[in-house]
Amino acid sequence: MGEDKVGCVWDNRYVIRKSLGAGTSARVYLAYDKVTSKHVALKHYEQWKGNEYQCKKEINNMEFLRKQDHDCKHVLRLHRVFPQDKRPCLVMDFVGGTTLKQEIRGSHKKGIAISMIR
Repeated sequence: MGEDKVGCVWDNRYVIRKSLGAGTSARVYLAYDKVTSKHVALKHYEQWKGNEYQCKKEINNMEFLRKQDHDCKHVLRLHRVFPQDKRPCLVMDFVGGTTLKQEIRGSHKKGIAISMIR
């Protein structure tokens, strides 16, 4: 699921390139922003019903953390929120690299407590 959105344009500006992954309530896409000419991550709350609080809390946390990070180097930036299919879609910085799952699998040598992450 999610790959069927590839090529779609959301909010007259974001061209979906591929699905990056999904959790229990949302799917994250790599998209190209035609206005800024940059790639962004779109987090679309596909399972909105029952997750309104989680989404609002995530937005509030991201806005709060951004205010604490004055040099804008340590926290993903929430650029904007728009409705897509009557559900919220968060536009955030895209950061390429490994996934959290890949980091967890490769962390045995680094000393990260896997039980704390799960």
